[in-house]
Amino acid sequence: MLRCLAQGSIGSICSVPSANARLGTAGVSLRSLGIDRLGLEERIALVEEIWDSIAADSAAVPLTTPQRDELDRRLADHAAHPNDVLSWDEVKVSLDERLKK
Repeated sequence: MLRCLAQGSIGSICSVPSANARLGTAGVSLRSLGIDRLGLEERIALVEEIWDSIAADSAAVPLTTPQRDELDRRLADHAAHPNDVLSWDEVKVSLDERLKK
């Protein structure tokens, strides 16, 4: 949930509730876990480990009906047009061209 605190000339000042607030884990924080004492490289490595552990459990995160429908639509489109693809290099060139405009 996005909470907007004020409207300014540039836009709204908004914040997203912390994970602790969303999950009801008020006792867990960077400080309580000692993460605030880690260096930048150590924190990045920790984030990578956490992300890998989430990816390993990704089957436990159910898709919503709209997400499942979109996945099914994309798979059906790919099955119907298997050669209608772009390489990653082609995608990068296309993005670079769009961003230059």
